[in-house]
Amino acid sequence: MQYNIDFSEPYWIISCYHVIGIISFFLNSLGIYLLLFQCKKLGNFRFYLLAYLSMCFLTDIHVTFLMQAVPLFPFLAGYVVGILPEWFGVPLHYNVVSFRRTDKIAFISDLQIILDSMMSLQFELLIMSFVQKHQTIATILKTNTLPSFLFPLYYICFLFTPLLVICCFNAFHVQKEEQLRYIAEFYPEYLPSFQQLPHFELYFKNNTYVFIAAIICMFLSVACSMLALFILDIFRLMRVLKLQISPETFKKHKDAIRSLIVQITTTILCLSPVSLVVVFIVLEFRYAQFVGSICAVLFTAHSSINIISLFLFFPPFREYASKKMTFMRKRKITTVVRSS
Repeated sequence: MQYNIDFSEPYWIISCYHVIGIISFFLNSLGIYLLLFQCKKLGNFRFYLLAYLSMCFLTDIHVTFLMQAVPLFPFLAGYVVGILPEWFGVPLHYNVVSFRRTDKIAFISDLQIILDSMMSLQFELLIMSFVQKHQTIATILKTNTLPSFLFPLYYICFLFTPLLVICCFNAFHVQKEEQLRYIAEFYPEYLPSFQQLPHFELYFKNNTYVFIAAIICMFLSVACSMLALFILDIFRLMRVLKLQISPETFKKHKDAIRSLIVQITTTILCLSPVSLVVVFIVLEFRYAQFVGSICAVLFTAHSSINIISLFLFFPPFREYASKKMTFMRKRKITTVVRSS
C-alpha cells in the first residue's frame, strides 16, 4: 500500500513550533509569576499548581526548541530537527549505545531523558493537585479521607512512572541498522527517503508493541477513572462544605477547584486528537502524517491555551488582567487629556 508521506522538512510545522514556543514562554512565565505573587490566598495549594505549570513550561521548551519532532505516520516513525539533534546529535529515541559517550553528550543525553519524562510528570502533578484539594476538603468535613500510608505509595509511583515510560520505549526500540533492514524488506520504495534522514526512528508494530500499548491503555483508563471519581466527589463535598465555612474561605476553595477544572478541560481537549491519530496509525490511514502533524502542533499549544483559559475563567488571573487593563485605560486617558 502506498502512503502519502512527505519526507521533506515541513517548514510550516517548524514555524508553528517556534511561534508556539515563544508564546508559551511568555504566557507560562506570567502564569508562574501570578501563582507566586498574586494568588497567595490559595495557600500552599498554589505550589501544586506552580509545579504543574513549571513542568508545562519545561516540556514546551523541550518540544518546541530542543526536539521539534516531525511524524512519519502511518509508520510508527518520526525524526527530529531541533537543537539537541542538530547541535549534539541526540536522536529521537535516546539510546546510550547508539553513539560515542563523550562528557558533553552524556550530559545532554541525561537531560534528554529527564525532559522526556516531564511529559508524564506534568499529568501526574495535575492528578496530584486534584487529590490534594480533595483531601483538604475531606479533612475539613472529616469524611472520605484516604489512609496516610497511601501517600508514600503514591509518591513512589510518581517518581517511578517516568522511568517506566522510558523502559517501555526501550523495550521495543532496535538499532538503526535493523530498522533499515526492516524497511528494505517490507517497504523498499521508502528506503532511499529514510536513508536521507539523519535522526529518524522507526518502531516495529510487533507483539511487544501491542503488549506495551495494552499496558499503557489500561494504566490510563485506571488513572482517568480515579480522576473522574475524585472530581465527582469534590463537587459533592463542596455542596456540604458551603454550609459549614465562611463565604470568603469557601471562595478560596472554589477558585482552586475552578483552576483545576479549567486545566484538566484544556488538557483533555488538546489530547483528544491524539486518540484519533492512534486509530489512524492502527488502520494505516493514508493521510495520517498530515493529521498527526496538526495534532502534534495542537499538543504543544495546550499549555498556552491553558493559561489563556485561566485568564478567562480563573478569578485571581482574571482580576489581575482586569486591573492591568483598567490601569492602562486610565493611563491612556490621562495622557490624552494632558496632550490636549
